[in-house]
Amino acid sequence: MTGRLRILRACTLTATLLCCYSALAKDNPEEKARPLLKAAAERSLFHADKSAPFGMLFKFELRTFGSKPAWGAYSWMVTPDGDWRQETKFLDYSDLEISRGTTLWIKRSVDYRPLQAVWVEAAFSNFLYLNRTEDEITRYSTTSEHHVELRCVDLLRDKTARTLCFDAEDNLRKVNLTDSYTTYEFSDFRPIGKKFAPYKIVATREGRVVVDGAIEVLTRDTKFDPALFDPPAGAIKRDGCLNPTLPSLKKKVDPEYPSTFRSAQRQGTVSAYVLITSDGGIQNPRIVQTGGQYLDASVLKAVPKWQFEPAKCGDVPIDYEAEITINFALRMTY
Repeated sequence: MTGRLRILRACTLTATLLCCYSALAKDNPEEKARPLLKAAAERSLFHADKSAPFGMLFKFELRTFGSKPAWGAYSWMVTPDGDWRQETKFLDYSDLEISRGTTLWIKRSVDYRPLQAVWVEAAFSNFLYLNRTEDEITRYSTTSEHHVELRCVDLLRDKTARTLCFDAEDNLRKVNLTDSYTTYEFSDFRPIGKKFAPYKIVATREGRVVVDGAIEVLTRDTKFDPALFDPPAGAIKRDGCLNPTLPSLKKKVDPEYPSTFRSAQRQGTVSAYVLITSDGGIQNPRIVQTGGQYLDASVLKAVPKWQFEPAKCGDVPIDYEAEITINFALRMTY
């Protein structure tokens, strides 16, 4: 499955937060959190591999800022051989991806992945990387939301912070992506064979609901029509796999904060789609969330100079689609 990576500049922590972090570190959060992450991954149907084939149809309402709500659908199929097919449709956008063996075919209505498609598909990729050994666990805590007791894990993934919260049955209930200001909430868990899946999924961004949807069809051990996995005419062909290792940032060039924006105390957030190539470079940067002409231009000038350790399928480097989010804030640390 093609993945998504979001990267945000780090803000300075206050002395109080640093003291709290030091106290929590003494409790060895790794020891408490790692078994929870492993158990949640094993419990989830969407921690997909060929031992847990499934077919799924997710229908959603997409609420983009300044636009009327739109309905869409996302389907995902995984076979006993580990081949998979996913398709996303909303408005005039369509995206079909098919993977057989180590080959991936992509056919889209545009040559990039819009941010709205990322919001939908990332809901399910959250499960794929639940128990990633490279993640640095920084905190384990407990809380309660909507009368549900939750155990939460704070971690750093390639120096980017996120929080994952689990209920008493080891279901992933909430993911807070601090790098993209996006939060996913999962509910209405139901058994599907020996696994479990959330039938209700809501995504919020900067406090506003952007995706509100539910799984309408979910089956196990289905015999799919082989024709569904035939590469579509005109598709782009790449190396790929279901659960590649994620790329990691090696070199970053800071975008310039335009002096006119800084003097006027203007701030903004820019998200850019990029293709991280198999040699770790950047191709095809496209603005998918604008911060204004000058901030966008600054990002497009800097991001192509970034370098990554590429994503891999096994030992084979692959191209990998990603979203880079940069927050231009007056109190940012450079």
